[in-house]
Amino acid sequence: MKKHKGTLLDEIRYYGFYIWWNWLELRPLKIKSFFQRGYRGWADEDTWDFDYYLAKVIINGLKHLKKYSNGIEPTPEILDKIIEGFDCAILLVDEPGLDHQEKIFAEQIKNEGFDLFKKYFNYIWD
Repeated sequence: MKKHKGTLLDEIRYYGFYIWWNWLELRPLKIKSFFQRGYRGWADEDTWDFDYYLAKVIINGLKHLKKYSNGIEPTPEILDKIIEGFDCAILLVDEPGLDHQEKIFAEQIKNEGFDLFKKYFNYIWD
């Protein structure tokens, strides 16, 4: 039996169909997740990698707070260190191929940022 070689046009048709089918198939889940986040602040799909999800939410909130804060505790410098710690936490998940020295450095920054986050947790508001 002869194996069919697909042309570029066949590939474009296939992936064009696949992308739309995948988009349509995931719509009910995305709609459900939208309402779950609106109702309880997180969706079922967020718990798959919950630490990563929380780090993204917290870092965006901290950046917003730094930009629009009225100058109370923690100071912008402390907020920068906390943000950098969460950046390193995200980096450690996103970039598993870091070499040993980079991982150790990122872990130290992450731990320093998390310690400051813990210390100033009750003061992170505006």
